[in-house]
Amino acid sequence: MIASLLRAASAWRDPNRAEGVALRRRLRETSLLSTEGIELALTEHLETNISPEDLAEMRRRAAPHAAPVVHVMLAGNVCVAALRAVAFALACADEVVVRPSRRDPALAEAIAEVCPAVTLADALHPEPDHGVHLYGSDETLDALVVPGRVLRFGSGFGVAVVHDEVDGVVQDLVAFDGAGCISPRVIVAHDPERTLDALHEGLAASTVPRGALRDDDRAALARARITYAAVGSWRQGHHHALALDPSPEAMTLLPPLRAALVVPAEGVERWLPAESITVIGGEGPMAERLGRHAPLARRARLGFMQRPPLDGPVDLRPLGARDRSRPGP
Repeated sequence: MIASLLRAASAWRDPNRAEGVALRRRLRETSLLSTEGIELALTEHLETNISPEDLAEMRRRAAPHAAPVVHVMLAGNVCVAALRAVAFALACADEVVVRPSRRDPALAEAIAEVCPAVTLADALHPEPDHGVHLYGSDETLDALVVPGRVLRFGSGFGVAVVHDEVDGVVQDLVAFDGAGCISPRVIVAHDPERTLDALHEGLAASTVPRGALRDDDRAALARARITYAAVGSWRQGHHHALALDPSPEAMTLLPPLRAALVVPAEGVERWLPAESITVIGGEGPMAERLGRHAPLARRARLGFMQRPPLDGPVDLRPLGARDRSRPGP
């Protein structure tokens, strides 16, 4: 079932096929991304291939969560995330009920059209023996109490470790405008000032515009600019924002608007919460240290933080020590 879904999904990558044209049209109505951002998401980040090894790993991770039916509540911050979420649900059950993001239901709608095992619903009504996969912010998920065997996929962020080259980090940050749970929101740099300037130049040269900002987005960036201009450095372009905190004492993320916080490598483990890190990008001793600090985080090369293997949920924390499942009433 997973393989047949991915075969059908491959048509969405092609801007010349009717299925690809229709999905792009729908995403322009629902997604917060620019037209170029949508094209990047579909052609470079929609996961339509799975190796036998990754499929076996997905099934291994799904086995403890097998259920007759899995109900999925999707978030709307990454326009292609529904495909991986549904694929993992299909590894757990033969029947999947999806409550799409109200903000961006486009891909969930397309999946339901091509996959008979998937149905859409406005609300979740699981039985106690059903699986429930909840995707969203911690604040949203903390407000939910549902029956069933619950897996929560909540708030998180990526951390990139930079030595000299920043091109990979630019690619990782441009994808989905930095709004995904594996987007590099914190940049750990051995030379923070140099990295800040290089990232600013690299992001300014990107040919993929950021999506339109809402009034509250502009207000959030304005507040961040005031804060970081006072304590460190601030760089802002038409389609990105960067801050440097030279001596952070606690984590304060920039809003997820193609924006990232650059920090020095020294002492980063003291204030960076391990339980919130979803992926660590980069190589070398500092990346290895962070890997020991956050052992549930995925590891990736720079430029591939937003391209993890299709071997299970993109966020592996709920399948380990961070599983905060609640029993049903």
